[in-house]
Amino acid sequence: MVKAISGMKQDGVDGVGRISSGIPKEQRQRSVEIVERALTQIGGNASELARMVGVSANTASQWRRGAIPGPEYLAKVAPLAGYSLVEAQNYIYQGVRDPVDVDKLMKGVRLLSRVELARFHEQFCGYLNELLAEEG
Repeated sequence: MVKAISGMKQDGVDGVGRISSGIPKEQRQRSVEIVERALTQIGGNASELARMVGVSANTASQWRRGAIPGPEYLAKVAPLAGYSLVEAQNYIYQGVRDPVDVDKLMKGVRLLSRVELARFHEQFCGYLNELLAEEG
């Protein structure tokens, strides 16, 4: 079984995160947003999502009502909504914004002066090093 993330209980069969008093309402709402976004992207319903990620339709319906998918299943749902697993977890648990449109970001980077680009590069590399240190 996949290890639960901070305060999230797991169902041994489906890996569905159960709604518990320990999980703030805001986190459950953000999880629902990701599930609903995935449904919109695939143009399907809870049954279709369930089939795609390998859970029961009941489990997918619970996700739509605020249960947070276990990490194994969030890793499958997140890309359907345009998120990586880490982005989805950051959004659910920390309220970090939607994923960035990389093409739009690159257009903005191309408009930077050399001095601004150097400063951006330095800050971005520092950020990447922090992320790598957290993962390692």
